[in-house]
Amino acid sequence: MAVANYHDLYGTMPPAYVADADGRPLHSWRVLLLPFLDQQELYQQYNFDEPWNGPNNRKLMPLRPGVYALHDETSQQAQETNYLAVVGRQTAWPGSRAHKLGKQKTEGDQPILVVENVGSGVSWLEPRDLQFDSMNMSVAADSPSGISSRYQPPAVVTTDGTVLTLPLDMDPQTLRNRLLVTHQEPLERHPNVKIIDDGRDRPLRGSAKETER
Repeated sequence: MAVANYHDLYGTMPPAYVADADGRPLHSWRVLLLPFLDQQELYQQYNFDEPWNGPNNRKLMPLRPGVYALHDETSQQAQETNYLAVVGRQTAWPGSRAHKLGKQKTEGDQPILVVENVGSGVSWLEPRDLQFDSMNMSVAADSPSGISSRYQPPAVVTTDGTVLTLPLDMDPQTLRNRLLVTHQEPLERHPNVKIIDDGRDRPLRGSAKETER
């Protein structure tokens, strides 16, 4: 919803990052979305005249909004985010260039916008995400360089805000296709891709409830 509201106001999605004159990432899309997440006060404390980890901005790292972390994430990871974009020329996040959403298909068929991730160590303020060309495309790998979650099955969010759970046996090429906004052919829906209303309605990995499934 925050991305959609940003798009309505500016005519594009936020860029994956704001870069300096040399192309170095300075500020993350997660900061740009703060006013659309009822975090205007926090946004106003952020200083765009210094990098994300500058003297002032470092003080904001412990103030991570809960929306950027998995449900019930521990305080020890209070500065890290569990939601990453996938940055690439043909994805919804083409670096410092903002993407304009086109006409969408039916619910659940839109490109993937954000993925769950555990273990990458990305600060919620940091302009760093997954890179399409180098990320691990195996959902089963549960890799910090790809899709991973404390919940099973792992979930992603599409460009229309739909939450999908991904089966561990999803073919890596299918995942690649779902990340591309330029993929023109109809994407074959995996029979075990599920649309869910609430991402918290999943068992923790290794729990008895998951074992029963």
